[in-house]
Amino acid sequence: MSDPTPTVDPTHPIPPVEQPARIAALVTAVREHTPLVPEVGIVLGSGLGGLADDLEDAVAIPFGELPGWPPATAPGHAGRLLLGRLGGRTVIMLQGRFHLYEGNASGLVIQPVLLFGALGAKIVVLTNAAGGLDPSFGPGTLMVMTDHINLTGRSPLMGPNADDLGPRFADLTRGRVCRAHRADL
Repeated sequence: MSDPTPTVDPTHPIPPVEQPARIAALVTAVREHTPLVPEVGIVLGSGLGGLADDLEDAVAIPFGELPGWPPATAPGHAGRLLLGRLGGRTVIMLQGRFHLYEGNASGLVIQPVLLFGALGAKIVVLTNAAGGLDPSFGPGTLMVMTDHINLTGRSPLMGPNADDLGPRFADLTRGRVCRAHRADL
């Protein structure tokens, strides 16, 4: 196992053009632990960290062993990247994550999803505990969101684009309006 890179200030902006080198270093660090190629990436939001216990043949990598990643600080977030099998699929999971409200740069917040793709995941499932405007959607209501409105005033797209990662602006023509679908369980 290689030594992680020196601590990086998680509040320092990360322009898109710097992401390919950072993601390459993260891929190298993960590959030192496992050759597994994930089909699906899952970000385990608040209350779902226990799903990691269902992972078969799990390889767990603490955030501190991944170059440039700070420890998770939100309550209940273990701060681990996991790879293994779940329901017959090879998956990568993020047990905890970095939040803008913790002062992290938006370029850091998006790195896990970029890493999922670089490792091979074609599908990413993001979960979280979030509020809503419709009072009929009570706590624990399962929602499928197809779009959202960024009201943070921060963007990971600032600075020169990294063409290796894709176009600067994602095509949102199929999801311009925020739609949430209630799943009655």
